[in-house]
Amino acid sequence: MKLKGSAGVDVDALLSKSQEINRAYQTRDTKLDTNPRGESWLIDAPPSKGTPAVSFEMLLIQRVLDDPGSGIDKAKLPNLRKATSAEVSAALQVLQAVWLLDHDLKNVLDAVQFVSALSGKDQVDRGEVDLGARLARTALNKVAWVKKALEAAGPCAAVANFPTAALDALASNLTVDAETLERERPKLKLQPLGGAAVSTAAWAAPKHPSPEQLPKAVHLTSRQLETAEDLARAISARLKKPDLAATLVNAINAAGDAGKALQKRLVSFALLLDEAVTAPDYRQFFDGGFDRSVYRARQHAKDHALGRQLDSRAELSRSLTEALASKDPVGAVEAAVVTQFLREIGLKAHEIAGWQARPEAIAAALEAEAFLPLRAFVERGAKDTPYLPRELTHAVVVEAVQSIVEGRYAEWRLTNAGSKEQLAILTEAQFEAFKQRIGTTFELGAANDQKVELKTREIGGESLELFWATKCGGPSHGFDVMVTCALSLVVNGRNTIIVVDDPRWPHPAARTYLRLVSRPETGQPVLFLEGPSLDFPYPRHLMLDLEKACIRHAIEKAKLMGVPLAISGSIAQAVEELKLPVKTHKPYAEPYKLGPSLLLEAASVFGYHDWPQRQAEVRPVVKTHYVLEKPE
Repeated sequence: MKLKGSAGVDVDALLSKSQEINRAYQTRDTKLDTNPRGESWLIDAPPSKGTPAVSFEMLLIQRVLDDPGSGIDKAKLPNLRKATSAEVSAALQVLQAVWLLDHDLKNVLDAVQFVSALSGKDQVDRGEVDLGARLARTALNKVAWVKKALEAAGPCAAVANFPTAALDALASNLTVDAETLERERPKLKLQPLGGAAVSTAAWAAPKHPSPEQLPKAVHLTSRQLETAEDLARAISARLKKPDLAATLVNAINAAGDAGKALQKRLVSFALLLDEAVTAPDYRQFFDGGFDRSVYRARQHAKDHALGRQLDSRAELSRSLTEALASKDPVGAVEAAVVTQFLREIGLKAHEIAGWQARPEAIAAALEAEAFLPLRAFVERGAKDTPYLPRELTHAVVVEAVQSIVEGRYAEWRLTNAGSKEQLAILTEAQFEAFKQRIGTTFELGAANDQKVELKTREIGGESLELFWATKCGGPSHGFDVMVTCALSLVVNGRNTIIVVDDPRWPHPAARTYLRLVSRPETGQPVLFLEGPSLDFPYPRHLMLDLEKACIRHAIEKAKLMGVPLAISGSIAQAVEELKLPVKTHKPYAEPYKLGPSLLLEAASVFGYHDWPQRQAEVRPVVKTHYVLEKPE
């Protein structure tokens, strides 16, 4: 089947130019900042330039407005002025349009990549063709959105240089391909789509959680590898070498007293192998699966990843063969797991020189299914932060990964340069309480026909489940959907996640952020609870109960720390039904201070979805929120 796909179109130039616009708007006249009094200020660029080269940081603005003795002459900043409410609204709309431009264009290019792959296949079935046609039509709609975003962005050099002709050519190709696919579809036999499946049954929303609706998990776990025979079969099956099973069993038995140690190292190797030969290639692909069940069913990778998966199988097979043939197979397999793990997540040899990677730390990462998040961070982190230098983003990602494989991530997350200042607002007793990972219980109401006890718990840097908690709902903050959001959780010690566990469900039913901020006037610490996200396949009518469970947990944590609790207005009904003695704050009425970060922050309650945040900032809450001054 002959399809046009991206033929004749420089897709890299399209993406690069969209990121150029995104970068330009970090310093454009629509940049919006707020001082501690909640006043919004605009920085006007000279009309002739459109996009100024110099960005005024919020800290400078605050010093100018609030500290007359700072020595800075406000008259030298003639392009700084108080904004009207209409200008605030317009500025935020333009910034959102610019963000959507980059996001939507990536979705378009993903669809084109899928369609192009169909053209190169010898055999296709009706399911693949149907999906290709739907993706092409959806992408055509998104092309229109991209054009609207370009219009909203207004005149500036970055917009003027955008290759609109290439975008039009891409739309023309998609139109022809959609028509071709729709014409060919009835002629083909319907076959299961396999790797492209997602748990769409989730949206049926059964009355009670039904794990049976989820795709069957086929991922490998250490519990499946308790005997030498089971371990050998698993490795040989994934390497597609049936004869290898007997060799592995013989090697374990021949090792004598060291047999158990060898078997333990081979379990880590098997888990790595299972991940590598089923994983997406995040160097090319934008996102992954729908929810965690899709990943565990190994339905998360697309066709383009096959080449990398084959390379991984060959390299892992070679390293295992060499390790087993060495004089010290236990040490050799252990070294192979360390080396191959770091290579498979995308790190280069020069980047890991001098690292003290610990085999037990890597084994723990594999046990926690952290392989995919780490590969996504390494391979997509710098690409998905167009408003930060790629070198900076990648350096912070590498620093975080190093702490993980050296077994000191929990400490690093609380003591890196950003987190240390974020947490400096706490007394010693408050800090110890903040580090405690408490849990609560909440019984579902009788209206649900079942007496079920929900349990809440906190996740911080001491558990690598932190990465997978980002995949509960969203899809924002998913580690391979919007890497920037997940990185804000990985790096910043002020952020913890509350998850709600339902005993009837295999993953957390919901998750939410509990964020440490402070009042700029007094420095008083405040915990800010954001609205929860629901695991996509979980019944949506139970959301109110999950929200109440999260609020109860946050109250207990604030009480333990002796600090006020702020609650997002997005869960107003739950606040009302719990009859909490809260004070209501209107949008922009009360700002909070956020300590600096190594990289960025992501919190829509403070205006932007995600933004560079390398110094302390005071930001208003852009929506209604509630404050419980003395949690009881």
